[in-house]
Amino acid sequence: MSDSADHKHEQALTPQEAARLLRELAEQLERGVLVLEQREVRLEHALVLEQSLKPEDQGLAYKLKLKYRPAGGPDSHPRPARQTMPASSQGEPSGRDFKELKRSLGRTFKEAKAALTTGGLPAPATARGLWDICRLLAAQAGAQDPGFMELERQAGLLLQAVEQGGAAGAGQAVLAMDRLKAACHAKKK
Repeated sequence: MSDSADHKHEQALTPQEAARLLRELAEQLERGVLVLEQREVRLEHALVLEQSLKPEDQGLAYKLKLKYRPAGGPDSHPRPARQTMPASSQGEPSGRDFKELKRSLGRTFKEAKAALTTGGLPAPATARGLWDICRLLAAQAGAQDPGFMELERQAGLLLQAVEQGGAAGAGQAVLAMDRLKAACHAKKK
């Protein structure tokens, strides 16, 4: 979207209408073209997914946010998140996008860990979101810190375990990710 104007839309829907709307959105995402208010946005790179569930005065608010940032130039590489790290940067990327990804990682990881702590499995969408975030982080910082590559691998194992209903495998992946995060934080201190 080229202009900076916000476009928000709110309407009351039945669960069936909401499901239909989400299916239409999914089809657009699969085609790589998002149509909003008669505007087309071509999606050539990865999206960052944020989900939240918050209590409100009269119920709950579930928010689903997709963030998309198109590549900067004509020679941009099609891999996700390459566009957010300047080619000239050395060491760990420090851009706003990288920090947002790390915050999203923290929130999503806590959700996955909480589900396992209560004896369940993380929701498949949570596991997939965690894997997607880890992939983006690895694409940005994997060369500088191989821990991000291992984090991505463990997130992939978590997703696989969740899809197969394997609580033991999911628990092992979360434990490994927890150790990786602790080691990363210890290096920073």
